[in-house]
Amino acid sequence: MNTRPDIGHPEAGNFLLKVIIIFAVIGLGMSVATNAGPKMYDYFLLRDLANRVTGEYAKLPIEEVRRRIDYEMHRSRLSRDDLTLTRTPKGYRVEVDVRIPIMLPLGDREFRIPGHEELILTYRTDS
Repeated sequence: MNTRPDIGHPEAGNFLLKVIIIFAVIGLGMSVATNAGPKMYDYFLLRDLANRVTGEYAKLPIEEVRRRIDYEMHRSRLSRDDLTLTRTPKGYRVEVDVRIPIMLPLGDREFRIPGHEELILTYRTDS
């Protein structure tokens, strides 16, 4: 007894439609992940650097701290715009703000959901 639906049977089309929808959702997720993934990695690198500044570098002069931050950012190819350093009486305050665009590129066009164009990751720490 054959339990597979025949090609002319309506269940065969439903199964194919389900498979196409599953692959489309997976493809959409992978496309967004390839856009957001590298920026998420940058965010975690910046968080680690912020923790080092408020911990290990808290007693160093601000010129030395900036030199070390610039070295780490150059080494990891990070943008200086995402990190803000402020001197406090106890040490330093570091703020990390990373903006991740959420979009679906298709050819030369970009599709975005209105109101959800970007994800903003924020981290603040001080010593």
